[in-house]
Amino acid sequence: MLKPRSLFIFLNVILWLLQLLIGDIPTWMQVSFAASLIALVGIPHGAIDHVLFVKNTKASPLFFYGFYLALITLIVFIWLLFPHVGLVMFLILSAYHFGQSQLSSYNKIPALIKALLYFLWGSSILSALVVYNQREIFQICGASQDLLQLLVVFQSPIFKLVLLISTLCFLLFFARFASRIGLKNVAIELLILGLIHLSFFTQSILIGFSIYFATLHSMEVLQEEFDFLKTKIFNFNFVQFIWLLLPYTLLSLFGIALLLMLSYFTFLPMSGTLIVFISISALTLPHSVVMEQFYSVLRKGRNA
Repeated sequence: MLKPRSLFIFLNVILWLLQLLIGDIPTWMQVSFAASLIALVGIPHGAIDHVLFVKNTKASPLFFYGFYLALITLIVFIWLLFPHVGLVMFLILSAYHFGQSQLSSYNKIPALIKALLYFLWGSSILSALVVYNQREIFQICGASQDLLQLLVVFQSPIFKLVLLISTLCFLLFFARFASRIGLKNVAIELLILGLIHLSFFTQSILIGFSIYFATLHSMEVLQEEFDFLKTKIFNFNFVQFIWLLLPYTLLSLFGIALLLMLSYFTFLPMSGTLIVFISISALTLPHSVVMEQFYSVLRKGRNA
């Protein structure tokens, strides 16, 4: 089986070759490719939040579902009432979460500096995604009336400033810890960051983000979750892991599909793209809280 990093490179090379052969990849093919990766890998990586939270906190399932649904509801209301605020919150939260999943294993970095590195790393790649794909973002937002209001955020020159500052600050801060985490690890992380930037610069926004999200983010998290559960459940195996992921993966896919269908038949006065934005944003906040607890437990285990 290809490792996430190898798969990330492999998929980018395949897509680059395809572009050389046929030119621009048709939109329907981009959407199908991105949707497949997110459905098969992206959504499943958050499908056992209930298992991780209960095992790590000893909280009751009732408490978990209460807090999870409350956070989802909060994000949905923010998006509906203040869409600009919802989008900015989503980008900030995603930046931290992406950096968290990438750098959480480096325990020799002080906690506050580590949290800052999470945010800088994630801000670097997300601002790059926006800056490198401005034309596509404008086209996507311009296709739906309810997305036009988000252009004021995406058009902001602050993204270029964030891209420059976050990337430079991450390089400077992270390199300072070479003696603690090893020069090889620093080199690998900087190479990965560079490859992500290259992918986002050369690929379309759908393809570039879906490849990163499915491989370097979701697959890495799934591997960590599987390894953790093997230490908690006797004779735990890959088949059991799949069965554990399946219920809430299918429920999430069914819920998003239902909302998109209601939008398509105009029962829900909202574009499909905005529905996807809000759905992913609503799931990101509670998932990030669960993963913060999860990585805290892993960190204590590594230090024990």
